[in-house]
Amino acid sequence: MSETTIISLDQLRAGIILPSPIFDGQHENLLLIGKGIQVTQQYLNRLAARGICSVAIESSFADQIRKPQGASLKSIERILKPKPASHSNKTLRAENTQTSPLSQQIHRPHTLEYDESCVTEFKARRAAAGATLAQFLQTVDSSGIREGRQIRGMAVDSIESLMVDMDLFVKLAIDPAELADEYSHCVRVSELAMAIAAVLEYPRNKIEELGIGCLIYKAAENRKLDRHSEQKHNSNEKGQSRLQQNPYHLYESLEAITDLPIGARQVAYQIHERWDGSGAPRQRYGNQIHPLARIAGVADEYVALTTHQDHRRAIEPYQVIEIMLDLAKNRKFEPKVIKALLQTVCLYPLGSYVQLNDGTIAVVVRSNLKAFDKPIVKMLYDSKGQKVPTTSIDLSIVTRLHVTQAMDSERVKKMSNGSSGFRENLLELEFAKC
Repeated sequence: MSETTIISLDQLRAGIILPSPIFDGQHENLLLIGKGIQVTQQYLNRLAARGICSVAIESSFADQIRKPQGASLKSIERILKPKPASHSNKTLRAENTQTSPLSQQIHRPHTLEYDESCVTEFKARRAAAGATLAQFLQTVDSSGIREGRQIRGMAVDSIESLMVDMDLFVKLAIDPAELADEYSHCVRVSELAMAIAAVLEYPRNKIEELGIGCLIYKAAENRKLDRHSEQKHNSNEKGQSRLQQNPYHLYESLEAITDLPIGARQVAYQIHERWDGSGAPRQRYGNQIHPLARIAGVADEYVALTTHQDHRRAIEPYQVIEIMLDLAKNRKFEPKVIKALLQTVCLYPLGSYVQLNDGTIAVVVRSNLKAFDKPIVKMLYDSKGQKVPTTSIDLSIVTRLHVTQAMDSERVKKMSNGSSGFRENLLELEFAKC
């Protein structure tokens, strides 16, 4: 890119036809509006809603798109507007932090790229969480009691990571996993569930309870029945799940874990209940299911489908979204939670490969909460299979482009290896659309 000038968004003239494309002022590889497009007030409002505060343009055109100098009435009013007095009570501020929506405390990173130090830190935290959870599930004192306090620390750590970079946090949680143990499964479910709850504007304390419940539900399910409870609660009815046969066993297992918030117990107890009453252990339905447990059930299903199993490979993320939508249509999950899942992971989930209407192949790098079908994508190859300069585009702003289809990750990896069959693969994709 030629030498550029950064201009504040409120200094961009409405109505002008751009003589050159403009880019995000904070990361100049993100195209906002193309050359020859008229800058309408609607465009400006949309940019402001996305958190764009400045734009970059080729320096020779900067004066043409900038408003005439001089302070505006709005800017003066903004400066003179009195600021509310801050409360001096630190305890009250801490309580407000716990009970106000966590989404208000999450800030999008200034760069579209994932910070490598954050990637390393997030992965290390997850590995530590898996090890801690494994120890927790395997350690029971002589009375059969488990100490639950250490699990809370894991949930708190996850929330801290979520607040640093929610997109990266979610991407690592939903990456298709190899055949996984129950510990890593619980960690992934916990992370995805907490992100969905943040989108639904739950407060921090409730999201913490949700995370704890997702982490410990396997501990309750897998605790072996003692001889007394097995004789008392065993059922001979065929076709029922182990949980349906032994709902009291699950309850007693949760009672054996100390220091659990009530919400966390409800999550662990009802994570397999379904909106239509077809779940376990008590076939609860609709509003009989705890709101946090409804979120946990969606996260658990999504993670299970994207994980390699003994009998099948992991299902492609976009296909999993289609399955989840079908389950919502059949009233297995609450529609509101499925919508929040889409806002969290995107219709084309983070890390997925997609093809745009101009034939370009791209990868989804960041979500768009207000338009889950229009994520931010990074361009990889043009319609002829040639690598293109690294450019990220917000599809909610560059409206001439849109996703036409998701692409199989294995096929794209073969393409990226520069194989001779790259163009044939592209032709195959084009033929498949006809």
